[in-house]
Amino acid sequence: MKFSCSDIIIPGKSYTEKAIALKKSGFDAISIFCDEAEWNNNKFKELQMLYNNTGITVCEICLVGEYYGQLNNPNFKIRERAKDLYKKSIALANEFNAITEFEFSCSSRSVLPLYNPYLKMNEKEESEFISTINELCTYVESDNSLLIEPLNRYESVYLNTIDDCISLL
Repeated sequence: MKFSCSDIIIPGKSYTEKAIALKKSGFDAISIFCDEAEWNNNKFKELQMLYNNTGITVCEICLVGEYYGQLNNPNFKIRERAKDLYKKSIALANEFNAITEFEFSCSSRSVLPLYNPYLKMNEKEESEFISTINELCTYVESDNSLLIEPLNRYESVYLNTIDDCISLL
């Protein structure tokens, strides 16, 4: 059974403690979302030993933070910093034979006003998206995958449905 805990609080102070709790509940994998500012070599080493210590594998790993979801930002420097963040996530995913994900345009916001969930990218945005995904895919190794997640919780103005993602791809 695969498990993603990005929206659920799992008891434990470390990834190992969380993985032990998951294993006791019958799970065999975990998704790791970590703020880029909090990522360090100790966390990396802990995840390297996670399966040996708990029987839980890392199925997804994603660094988040200030630049997450900013690939469509009008500021070039912010877009480039967002690419760097995603490249780091891809490198980690490659290490763990896991997937990672990215959002082209994503932000947390209050519930109101809602984004229009039916917007489509204009020609320039679509071209930039395709260029960006092609670049990021060059960093994905072997059989690993880069996940483009349709966001239907009004976090993004684009790619809110699976049909939108398929159409764009």
